[in-house]
Amino acid sequence: MFLILLEKLILARIEKISNITKEIRKSHNLSLRAPETGNDELSDFSREFNQMLSTVDTLEHKLRNYSEHLEELVEKRTEELKKNQEKLKSILSASPDAITATDLNGIITECNEQTLKMHEYASKEELIGKSAFDLIAPKDHKKAEEKIKETLEKGYVKNVEYTFLTKNGREFPAELSASVIRDQNRKPIGFVAITKDISERKTLEQQLFKAQKLAAIGELAGMVGHDLRNPLTGIQGAVYYLKTKYYNKLDSRAKEMITIIQDAINRSNKIINDLLEYAKEIHLDVNSTNLDVLIKETLSSMEIPDSIKVECEGCEAIELRIDIAKMQRVLINIIKNAIEAMPDGGKLSIRCSCIEDYVSISVSDTGVGIPKENLEKIWAPLFTTKAKGMGFGLPICKRIVEAHGGIITVESMVGKGTTFTITIPQKIESQQIVYADAPNSTVQA
Repeated sequence: MFLILLEKLILARIEKISNITKEIRKSHNLSLRAPETGNDELSDFSREFNQMLSTVDTLEHKLRNYSEHLEELVEKRTEELKKNQEKLKSILSASPDAITATDLNGIITECNEQTLKMHEYASKEELIGKSAFDLIAPKDHKKAEEKIKETLEKGYVKNVEYTFLTKNGREFPAELSASVIRDQNRKPIGFVAITKDISERKTLEQQLFKAQKLAAIGELAGMVGHDLRNPLTGIQGAVYYLKTKYYNKLDSRAKEMITIIQDAINRSNKIINDLLEYAKEIHLDVNSTNLDVLIKETLSSMEIPDSIKVECEGCEAIELRIDIAKMQRVLINIIKNAIEAMPDGGKLSIRCSCIEDYVSISVSDTGVGIPKENLEKIWAPLFTTKAKGMGFGLPICKRIVEAHGGIITVESMVGKGTTFTITIPQKIESQQIVYADAPNSTVQA
């Protein structure tokens, strides 16, 4: 009787649950359920077992739905990602400024086309993998290191001016703004920088400064012309009267003093004339001439010491159209400087050549030379190393040459000598006007 009861009440019910489990394993049919008759422990187990099957069935249904839509979801997300990438690419391409991304060590990981153009690289492959410090002039490396620390602390920096480099080493000024790139956990993983070339702005600032300086010179010239010329005229008249009335009665010392006064008057008038000349517009009166004739007439109008040997080469048979008087003034000024640079004598060489539609005139001396630190300053008004000068000679020469559409350059070595080279178009077809200290402001008359 005990065995019958055990079989009926326990073993048979356990076997049913076992059979259902086996059936579920074979058929993967989670809708099957174990019998829940009775109120004993096996009935409770059956109910818990059935509930577990219901939960698993629900989860499998959800998983099946998710699997069915997973491919569609992945395709949708891929399309969204592609659109975002295209949008980012468009932004990078359309930006007028250089955009560069780096890791925390400053190694370039991405850049736009403007970055390549700005630094004169042919492709991204040349630039990606390089250090961002390779794009910055060595003199600004320390500042860049300090700004990297500041960017990490603040999260960004704005409008920091650096001297940048092109691939071939040419320097140019630019402003950089940068911010930190962070991952989803807000941990810094790199930097993104926007760089703006400010070369044009710097040029405009320099032109504005020159214009302001010129305005001051013009104002000074007006005051000098008004306030000094009248008394100079009176002094000159008085000296002329003394010379005509009492010159023969004066001793040698008094005559020397009159000569000194006349020289001082002439120098003062020249300073006034240079000031007025520099402050006003240059008008070119263009005529045809022969370069050999121009050089010879220029040399014949000057007093050249016997200790200086003059050589001319290649100036024959070169015809050109220029403002003869003004170009002669340029040559006189340069040759005069060359003579003064050779107080103990030397050689003055003038070489001419014609390349395509341009004429080149080089004036070389074997004099004392110009120190390197003064080479750029010699074109600035009011800069001079002479005891009796105001520093307007070369700046005026530069403006006259630029008014002809040409350039004037200088090369010098201390103790070896100096060479000034004038390069101008062979023919200027019409009169031109160039405004003071603004070589690009040339208009045809």
